Amino acid sequence: MARQADAFIAIPDGHKGQDKSNQQNSVSSGDALFLVHWKDRHHIVSIAQAEQEHASALLRKFKQLDPLRFQSEPDLTAAERWHSDVEKFFDTMACTTQEWVRLAVFILQGEAEHWWTSITHVEGPDFVWTWEDFVDRFEQQYFPDCIRRQRALEFETLVQGDMSVAQYAARFVALSRFAPYLVSDERQKARYFEKCLRYGLRDLVIGHELPTFQAVVRRTQSYESE
Repeated sequence: MARQADAFIAIPDGHKGQDKSNQQNSVSSGDALFLVHWKDRHHIVSIAQAEQEHASALLRKFKQLDPLRFQSEPDLTAAERWHSDVEKFFDTMACTTQEWVRLAVFILQGEAEHWWTSITHVEGPDFVWTWEDFVDRFEQQYFPDCIRRQRALEFETLVQGDMSVAQYAARFVALSRFAPYLVSDERQKARYFEKCLRYGLRDLVIGHELPTFQAVVRRTQSYESE
């Protein structure tokens, strides 16, 4: 009976070999999993390094443009001038609008820098800032209600007059943000721009019903150059 019991418990040599093989396979699987995690980690590090290099190159290029710094000056037009100038710089650079925010913050100084620190503290570290968010907060801070109403009135009464199409379009864009109730989408913006063109140009463009503001500007410029 003892021998039968021993025989019953004994593991055949073939099974022993299979068990060792299973252990080896288990170790190999563990090694493979470790290597996958290791590669993922290095991939993440590589991405972070690439992003850091991109950010450094972007900042160097921005500094070479010598952008105007903003210090919360008492002149109310200084804020408008700074906003307009900095967007012109950004238009020449290959970067996202979120990177626009980081670059703009870099050239805030004095009270303006303190203002930015305070509003980012209020929004919290998880808030993802877009350029539209930044401009909205910036204008709330540096464009008092009386100035905003004045700019809105300027937009409501804006006409092309003696301006070139390019000059009129630039003024239109600069003032339109103070009267969003008049140009809430691209089609409204296009129609409003057409309405205030000079008589001869307006008649040439208005019948096309072009869907976007930029399409109207391009078509009007083509007629202007003829």
